[in-house]
Amino acid sequence: MLEFGTPQISQYLRVTWMLSAETVLQFPDSSKVRFLEENEAETLTRKIQKRNVFARHSQENDFYLQRISKLSNQTIIEVFRPGDPQQIGDQAEVIGDLIEKLAIISSALALPKQKLQKMLGISQRQQTETDFIIGHDFQYLRSRSRTVR
Repeated sequence: MLEFGTPQISQYLRVTWMLSAETVLQFPDSSKVRFLEENEAETLTRKIQKRNVFARHSQENDFYLQRISKLSNQTIIEVFRPGDPQQIGDQAEVIGDLIEKLAIISSALALPKQKLQKMLGISQRQQTETDFIIGHDFQYLRSRSRTVR
């Protein structure tokens, strides 16, 4: 039973094709990056059919149920926020985008350079890297060239 004055929790789910979760990445605000198993998606579908009048009576238009099935066996970003879903939807979407960016940046910083380059399709062959520095009024010039992988 809900207590009077207790805010309802809304849930935002989004597939992320940029991440592939092998374990749950939990954030302090209860947001997560995780893999949504097929059985979890099926359970969610049954709950929606049971509790949502539109989904229960619209067998010819099962748009939302089809969308849930697309979450199945995918890495998702999951955000929980107190409040009405219409009020927190935009905020949850922004948070989901930030979580995705943070996870990508963090993984890029943690990977060895050669592994990151391979994942991004960057060539490992040797290249010449040249830099050039020009001072105020061209009074100072510096250039250097080096071979890098």
